[in-house]
Amino acid sequence: MLAELGVEIPGPHRLLSIDYRGSDGEYIMFIFDGGVFTAEEKSKIALPPSLIEYRFVTTDEALTLLRPKSARRLLPTLESRAKTGIAYLENQELF
Repeated sequence: MLAELGVEIPGPHRLLSIDYRGSDGEYIMFIFDGGVFTAEEKSKIALPPSLIEYRFVTTDEALTLLRPKSARRLLPTLESRAKTGIAYLENQELF
């Protein structure tokens, strides 16, 4: 988070989900729990020039703001955050 927001959040950060996409453009995405920001941490957020805005939003609001593929990852990832497991996804779908 230091590179994206200029804020260092003490870790370790728990792995919440792994998303594997095979075939063309193969990749693996790892999503970690960044924790809860304190008021002090929020005040220290400094975006790099490549980012113009940030917001803290509800899950429902996030689903409307995210690209479809990212939105499909969100619910299983948040569900794994509420539990102790890790969500394994393939092509943004829970496997």
